[in-house]
Amino acid sequence: MRTRTLSYLAGVVALTVTISGCGPATPTPTVSPTATSVAVEAPLPRLPITCDDLVAPATVAGLAGESAPLLWSENDSPDSWVEVAQRQAGMLTCGWGADRERVALSVGVMPDAGRFFTGYIDSVFPSYYERYDAVGDRSVHRCAYGQCSFSILVGDYLIGGYANRPDLMDELDLEPLMLPVLEDVAGSVAEAIPHERPAWAAPESALPGWGWACGDEAPIAELGAIAGLPDPNPTGTDWEDPTFSAMVDAVAPSWCTLTSAGAPERYLSLVVVEGGGWVTEEWQIDPPTQWYETPREAIALEGLGTAYLGEDGGYYDILFALEGSFVSFGAGAASRDEFLDWSTQVAQLLAARAA
Repeated sequence: MRTRTLSYLAGVVALTVTISGCGPATPTPTVSPTATSVAVEAPLPRLPITCDDLVAPATVAGLAGESAPLLWSENDSPDSWVEVAQRQAGMLTCGWGADRERVALSVGVMPDAGRFFTGYIDSVFPSYYERYDAVGDRSVHRCAYGQCSFSILVGDYLIGGYANRPDLMDELDLEPLMLPVLEDVAGSVAEAIPHERPAWAAPESALPGWGWACGDEAPIAELGAIAGLPDPNPTGTDWEDPTFSAMVDAVAPSWCTLTSAGAPERYLSLVVVEGGGWVTEEWQIDPPTQWYETPREAIALEGLGTAYLGEDGGYYDILFALEGSFVSFGAGAASRDEFLDWSTQVAQLLAARAA
């Protein structure tokens, strides 16, 4: 079992879109989907550095007060659509600590995201704890009550993260341990920028999604019909985290949130990350887990080869490749069989839209 979590964006998976409702389903177009129609090269972090290059192990240990091994790094395969999108955006994501319950330091480095820093700075409510421009081109950090958070701008790279040291509640004790971390991060990124890799791009032949949120091309009615949603109502999703907003903007994973007043207890989620089909090759070696703990069940989904199923208290979700892209689909279904039937219909719907 891998001990890692969403780097810097812990908990973001809970924001995956929801669609709720019930009612009779209507037929979807019968188009045979394929899992591997498009060969997609796996993306690499834009900066040619490792997590150990980003922050020296001794610096992390000084912050943590003990040895803090890597919990997740550039070598891990993704477990969620968020992590697939992070990779495609060229992010470097790193986390250190004794275990997932005690993350000492989490850092995310996002390219082509400088424009988000200004908006983030403008949104910060000034307080006694904020410190500005300690490192990099611009920065803001704060340490208080055993925790630190930070955002740093170096060139067009946005760096964000947090640290935990619960035995040091006074910022006067914690901040001096945090500053060397910020200096390491800003310095490593600045040194690596001249050697950055080209941006990764999804192949034009990969299955497209439908753009931002419930865009005009989102299959709202069809998705509602699959789960029996009467009059599905699209709603938007706000991302407050600047690094996550930058990632979504760069990769444009397609998702849609729908609600239905008729049956608020039922929901369905769908995300398409264009070009993300590369991840299935990594999963043959290192299969994905659910919530980063429980191994997913590898199953054969009609026309799609291997898919990865998870279940948690009546909520099912499945991950699979379709026409070179990555699909994450989940729902609160009455049974496993019902959910798998919905999954096949969703795959056929997406394949029909791309035909």
